[in-house]
Amino acid sequence: MAYIEKDQTLKEIKSVLFQKLSEAVNDRHAALREIVFATTSNGIANLRTVILRAFDENQLKVTIYTDARSAKVQEIKQNDQVSILAYDAANKCQLKLFGKARLHVQDSLTQLVWDNLKGGKKAYNTLIAPGEAVRSLDDAHTFRSDLVLDDFCVIQIELELIELLQLSGEEHIRVQFDLLKNQSTWLVP
Repeated sequence: MAYIEKDQTLKEIKSVLFQKLSEAVNDRHAALREIVFATTSNGIANLRTVILRAFDENQLKVTIYTDARSAKVQEIKQNDQVSILAYDAANKCQLKLFGKARLHVQDSLTQLVWDNLKGGKKAYNTLIAPGEAVRSLDDAHTFRSDLVLDDFCVIQIELELIELLQLSGEEHIRVQFDLLKNQSTWLVP
C-alpha cells in the first residue's frame, strides 16, 4: 500500500505516516524500522543505520539507542540538529525527518529503558569505546563482567520537519509537514 494516494488529504497522509512509524517500532520487518541517522562533524555529514526504538505521536519524538561514548553523541553535543532518512522499497516511499536531538545518559529515562530492554545490553558494555582501533576482533569483543547502563544512551529526536516522497510513475507526490508551525504543504516532487 502506498503511503500517499492522489485522493488523500494532507491530514490523512500524516495519519498514515504516523501509523507506519508506530508500527515500525515493534515490527522487525517494517521498512521504517532501520533508519539512516545523520549528524554533522566539521561540516561533514556522518551517516549510520540505527533502529527506530520509539515514536511518540503526541510529543512528536522518535527515539534511538547508542553507546554514550560513540562519535554520534559527541557530534550531537556540538550540533543538536539531526536528520533521519528511511526508504520503503516495497511501497516506493522516501521519508525524511529533521529535528533536535536530546541525549539521555544515566538519568531516569535511561534507567527505565534499560530495565525494560529485552536484549542487547551487552553491546553497550564493551570495555573499549565504539570506533576505537584494536589489535584483534577478540579485543573488540571484550566486555564488562557485569552489564551496567553506564554507557547506555537514549537519543530522543524532537521532530521539527517531515518530508515524504511517494514515487508513482511519472506523477510522484511530495508533501512537507512543518511541525513547529503546524503547517502541511504539497511540494513539487
